[in-house]
Amino acid sequence: MAVKQILEPFLPAPRLRRVDNQWAWNYDLPTAIGRVRAFYGNFGVVVRRSRTSWRMAGWSETRHARRRAQRQLLRKRIERIYDIAYNEPSMHECVFSDDRQRSSAPIPGAIAKRLIDYGFHPYTVSFPLIVHGL
Repeated sequence: MAVKQILEPFLPAPRLRRVDNQWAWNYDLPTAIGRVRAFYGNFGVVVRRSRTSWRMAGWSETRHARRRAQRQLLRKRIERIYDIAYNEPSMHECVFSDDRQRSSAPIPGAIAKRLIDYGFHPYTVSFPLIVHGL
C-alpha cells in the first residue's frame, strides 16, 4: 500500500477492488477526495516519475537532498533575526551580518560566545572581505 491505512478512505476514487475473482471499479467511496481529472495535469506520470527518481537516486542521495533542504529551512528561519550578507544560494554554509545586533552585542565574538552557552558550535566570526562590520 502506498499510504497509511488511516489515509486510505481519502484517496481519490474510483479504486480497483476484487469481486468474485474479477477486478471492478469501486465508485462508492463517500470520504474520497473525488476523481483525479485531466485539469490536475498528468497525475499518473508525475507520480511514476517522482517515484522512479527517488528509486534511482537511492537512499544516500535522498538523504543528501533532505539535508540540503533542512539547511535552506534553517537559513530562512535565521534570516528573520540576522541580515544575510549575500543572496546567493547556500551550499553548506551562509554568511550573516550582525548589523541588527550591533546595539546589543557590539562585538561579533559576543554572539558566538552566547551560542556556546546554548550548546551550539560557534561560527566563524570574521569575513572582512565580503561582510561589512565583521
